[in-house]
Amino acid sequence: MKNCNFFLIALFFSLMLTAAYSQTLNEIIDLHFDAAKQDKFNKLETIITTAKISQGDLSGLQKIFHKRRGKIRIERTINKQTTITAYDGKIGWEILPGDSTAHLLNGRKLEEIKFEADLDGYFFCWREKSHHLELKGLTKEDGKKVFNILCTKDNGDNADLYMDAKTYLLIKTIQRIGENGAQNIKETLISNYKNVGGIPFPYRYVIISNNVKEIQTVEKILLDEKISDEIFTMPKSI
Repeated sequence: MKNCNFFLIALFFSLMLTAAYSQTLNEIIDLHFDAAKQDKFNKLETIITTAKISQGDLSGLQKIFHKRRGKIRIERTINKQTTITAYDGKIGWEILPGDSTAHLLNGRKLEEIKFEADLDGYFFCWREKSHHLELKGLTKEDGKKVFNILCTKDNGDNADLYMDAKTYLLIKTIQRIGENGAQNIKETLISNYKNVGGIPFPYRYVIISNNVKEIQTVEKILLDEKISDEIFTMPKSI
């Protein structure tokens, strides 16, 4: 009887695994949209996120202002040194600590901030964005079954995306940005989802880039607050 029960259990998990593999990319993305409450998310005009950040012995605060139509402003203060990075939908710029002049972004930095400015990420309208998606299969991450989806852009940038096969929410990304000889690889672990306004948002990020590990712990998320376009516009000086 024990052997019979073991066989039935093994058969059950085998069938579950086969069913997971049989899901198409479009079906998985549709389930992701359901889980992420994409319909509600699409109606948001602004998101303001405040998070604590830590890099080893260093710590600080990060505030991100998102606004529809591709606008973003990131304010990062570490050990009383503030960096401002922004994109107004056309122009990317930054102000470094100890400098009162805004500088134009280009190359890899510009591509990174343009991607960060896109509220809808990898999956929504992926064909229109020229994101080429490939379902690589089912694997395991941190003991969880996950779908591994490869996203490749026309400019050659690509990312491995890992989606929890149970919740259909992202739990890890590995981004590769830049030309082959000088690609920047950024690995991000995503966790601790909480509902804000009926939408699941991650509250913890562990980011590893250029051999630097950073932990971001979200403290507050504000939805649809009024944000002036002026904060995204490159200033002549401050």
